[in-house]
Amino acid sequence: MRGREINFTTDKYNKPVYLSKRESLAQVIENAMFMRPGNNPSHPDRGVDIEQYLNRPVDSVDELKLLDDLKRTCGDDLIGNDISSLSFNVVRTDDNREVAIIMLHIIVDNTEDIMSIAIQREKDSIVRYQYNFINEDVPV
Repeated sequence: MRGREINFTTDKYNKPVYLSKRESLAQVIENAMFMRPGNNPSHPDRGVDIEQYLNRPVDSVDELKLLDDLKRTCGDDLIGNDISSLSFNVVRTDDNREVAIIMLHIIVDNTEDIMSIAIQREKDSIVRYQYNFINEDVPV
């Protein structure tokens, strides 16, 4: 990864607060996922446009194309193979809502991790999403 993202806050010494490398990578991936081709005038061919996959049958989603689009869109913000694989699935909740689940195998500082992104389109066409690292300890 090229660098770390800033948090837009300052520490006690009035210096910018930086996200960890893992959180910075998550931020870059998150931005790339929702970018549509043409949004970046410098690179009009880049963009994943994940929203186009939300109402498709899972069988019609080409995971390799999705991974290629993601790596191409992240471009200079990633070095080497920070994202090693991607899987896309859709689950149905108890109240019959579809939620897209994207699992990304990422490597940060030679440590493998799994980033999971859940994306749901609400009835009012608002897209809600949340990501988490699977290998992260979660208090119970």
